[in-house]
Amino acid sequence: MLDLHYYGGSHCNGKVVPADYLLSSDAINHPTSTVSPNRIGGYIAALNRTGRGNVRIGEVNSVACGGQDGVSNTFQSALWVLDEAMSYAEAGVSGINIFTIANANAYYTPFRFSHTGTFPERRYTISQINPIYYGMLAVDEMLQSRAALLPASLSTSLHIKAYATADEHDKIRVLLINKEEDQAGDGDVVLHLAGHGDAIVSAL
Repeated sequence: MLDLHYYGGSHCNGKVVPADYLLSSDAINHPTSTVSPNRIGGYIAALNRTGRGNVRIGEVNSVACGGQDGVSNTFQSALWVLDEAMSYAEAGVSGINIFTIANANAYYTPFRFSHTGTFPERRYTISQINPIYYGMLAVDEMLQSRAALLPASLSTSLHIKAYATADEHDKIRVLLINKEEDQAGDGDVVLHLAGHGDAIVSAL
């Protein structure tokens, strides 16, 4: 297995990302990263030449060094992890591990635990669930039952991303990620899946 790390941005050494940073394309494919989804193909090809194919992002999260308050713990983190995970799946990555630490200033954590008692009799409860966790659950929905990605083309003027999968039971799932900040009201979205005709879509 080849294990690589990726963070969409950095809060290390006083760095600050913009308030809406996780909605940007740079957060998905950071311009200086050699392991972002749009550049990882070289690593995968090199591993394939050795007869292996398991490339995993063993440590990934929104903003390095604990995340950034007002960014990593907001709704945009759910949209970011959806797009990041599906982008890596499209690129051929085997899986990703969301990294977190048990620290009060870890804004990128999916959830927090509180505990009572002393070791070894501690009792743990979940004290907080952050938006990124719901994005992780949605990724699991898209990739369940040995799902494979389908080529999906999207026609829209809005800031929307689209992904589609078909699982081992031939159930097709479509994911639309709306990152639009400026548009109000309705907008037209046309999604085309090669080899598939018109369909009735039910929302989850």
